[in-house]
Amino acid sequence: MKYLQIFILGICLAFLQPKLVQAKPPVEKIIQVLYTSATPFLTIKILQQNSGIVKFEIANLIGRPVKQKFYNSPDERIVINDINDLPNGIYIILAKDKNGKILDSAKFILNNQ
Repeated sequence: MKYLQIFILGICLAFLQPKLVQAKPPVEKIIQVLYTSATPFLTIKILQQNSGIVKFEIANLIGRPVKQKFYNSPDERIVINDINDLPNGIYIILAKDKNGKILDSAKFILNNQ
């Protein structure tokens, strides 16, 4: 009986010990948003060339796309014009590949006065 109690106590202690969880390495950003409210356009800087980006999509906070721009040039920057026609709010920029997979995202706050 004594050995059974020690065995059960050992099992309980094994489950109560904290487990080591390996942290995931930080994900490198692919895009950077450059925007000031003084300009009617938004600039997206591509930090990693050959990342597979084919489309940028601007979505509102409920996920509905409001603008999109295709990307097929080796430029390091892409400009999205006429963002001042969007209502004020928080928007998410999604960088997608040819299959529609999201490669990176960034947010910006539009506050036209």
